Amino acid sequence: MRSSLLGFAILLPLLGFGVASCSRADKLCGLVCDCGHCNDWEEEKLCEQMSLAQDVADDYDCGSAWDSWAECFENNGKCYADQAAYATRDLGSCNIHVNTQVACSADSQCAQAHANAFCSGGTCVWRACVNTNPPQQCSSSAQCPAGPDKCEQVAEVLLQCEQQAADINVTPIYPPPD
Repeated sequence: MRSSLLGFAILLPLLGFGVASCSRADKLCGLVCDCGHCNDWEEEKLCEQMSLAQDVADDYDCGSAWDSWAECFENNGKCYADQAAYATRDLGSCNIHVNTQVACSADSQCAQAHANAFCSGGTCVWRACVNTNPPQQCSSSAQCPAGPDKCEQVAEVLLQCEQQAADINVTPIYPPPD
């Protein structure tokens, strides 16, 4: 009995049973869902979409382009916990204080200086987005523009590879000609 159990344990991995392997698509899906707190349904759908994207790339012999994009997504992405978002671009930030040069001792004294100004350190200031010129007023980071996508170039290479392999004609058929 002992030898048959040992033989079964040795054959188990060869038969395809045992610890399931995790694809790169699954790993990327996990990054997004761990950060974004996906529910089970959202995670299942996202993982299916990423797995399908990987399969399409492989079917079109664009696997290396997909791997480059996936590596970029994994290495250049960041979890923005406060927004429950995983992104390969720097999200907007509303944490610049623009000084109005108006002295104050209370927020009520700043209404004339600038809309939404408040008193900070004896001076009326207002909040603006980082990296905007001229300063863009904001009240939350969601109102600020995001930075460039760090994976845009590799995503474009992947898209071009798949379009060439599929021989896609991108001329729209609608609306129909007059």
